[in-house]
Amino acid sequence: MLKINKEEVIKYSVFVLVLIALGQYLRLFLLVDFNNYLPIHSDEYSYYLNALSFYETSSLRASFSLSGYGSSVLGASVHGFVYSFFYGGIAKMLTWHHAQMVILNQIFFAVAMLFVLFQKVLSPAQRILLIALNLLFPVFLLYTFTYMQTVLHLSFALIMSVLVYRMYQTPKSKNPIYFFLGFVFLVGLFRPSWFFWMMLILPLASTRKVLFQYILLCLGGIAFSFLFIKFFAEPVPNYFSYLISLLVKGEWIHAILSFGRHFLENTYYYLTYIESSYGYTYLTIKYLILTPILYFTWKAYLQKKPLHIALAGIGWVNLFLLLALYDAFLWREIRILSPLFYFYSFFLVLELKPYEQLIILVPSLMIFYKSDYLIKNIILERGNISYNTLVEMQKELDFLREIPTSKGFTRIIIDFDIRDNSLDVLCLPVSNYLHYPICYAAPYYYTNKPQKGEYILLRTTDNKLKKGFLKLKESPYYTLYKKE
Repeated sequence: MLKINKEEVIKYSVFVLVLIALGQYLRLFLLVDFNNYLPIHSDEYSYYLNALSFYETSSLRASFSLSGYGSSVLGASVHGFVYSFFYGGIAKMLTWHHAQMVILNQIFFAVAMLFVLFQKVLSPAQRILLIALNLLFPVFLLYTFTYMQTVLHLSFALIMSVLVYRMYQTPKSKNPIYFFLGFVFLVGLFRPSWFFWMMLILPLASTRKVLFQYILLCLGGIAFSFLFIKFFAEPVPNYFSYLISLLVKGEWIHAILSFGRHFLENTYYYLTYIESSYGYTYLTIKYLILTPILYFTWKAYLQKKPLHIALAGIGWVNLFLLLALYDAFLWREIRILSPLFYFYSFFLVLELKPYEQLIILVPSLMIFYKSDYLIKNIILERGNISYNTLVEMQKELDFLREIPTSKGFTRIIIDFDIRDNSLDVLCLPVSNYLHYPICYAAPYYYTNKPQKGEYILLRTTDNKLKKGFLKLKESPYYTLYKKE
């Protein structure tokens, strides 16, 4: 009678899944026409235009921000200055291409994957499983063809997993800790919440004195992250800023009640909220992110190993920060927490037994197939906007480059609703003829106080008469007004 080795069956099945995932990625990649591929909504516009601005002007001042002034230091956007410097700097070394962010992020992810796969601790079967986990989990494919920076942070998480593993393999050596802290500082400049990951060193403390030192180090890193946001990122109206305003006013009771309500609402949203057009695929992704947190919490409880305690702790810290200070809906929770899953993937392949792998692989495979039409739609949306039309519109709006510069930049208020899936802002020049930045105030957060400035840009079709302003120049698309 033929005896079937169940573990071997699972191994070969995982290998087949890897081939399927790679085939799917290649098929989707070939759908993309990178010569006609553009960003389509607010955050994508910001990353794209601000990187282009640095490329053209060598200035870190954001060309696309909420106020047109940007942050108090450097004039950066809500995302800070590092993305602009990073992508704009690479473009300076190579050349600018409108789809370079999408291509570069895929290259970074591939490099990060190779870095993890070359770790000697992994067996061939574990390497195959690692590829399967990271490609079948759909967040990579859902964001790799967008101009969002989620995939870049997935790459950071993969590298971080190896650095953490090395720290805990040689707990008496300081060099792995230095490498880890240096990497956290580097990626924390992209997204300041990475500084909270410094807490991964706490279980390594061998004495109370060392623990106290590590705690001070973590608190210093976290304090730096808040200072970085304050000075190098443009303020944005959100729940965190609202909570801080209550505390500054001395409304402590109101702040505590608001915090509790917000936390409970976010918890409910995380566990139940479904994007109508994405159905249970959306919810399954969130529960798959929770799975390794719960798994390593259970391992930490049973075995009390410092590594398991660290892995469980960082998961709960990230989850708490999301629920307490951010939003658990509209894909925000997935963008923020998905790096956790990719970080955990390295440790999961080292820990999971073959039958345990199915707990994650089976639902991942199900939503992998369900995500296919979503990813195709993502690609089609960004390919439907004509690059040739963009070039024609830019020629018509060249007159904006002639506006005089004040204090090293030109500020223009956009006085119309910016539509997604359009060329509304992509057509606007980001530098003048002297290579100084043109900074646009984007009307994404409306307040009771309208934006004030010397120059206002309106759609030509709006036919508005701006009181106190003179018409300077008109094109088929936009009309520029100057304050009298």
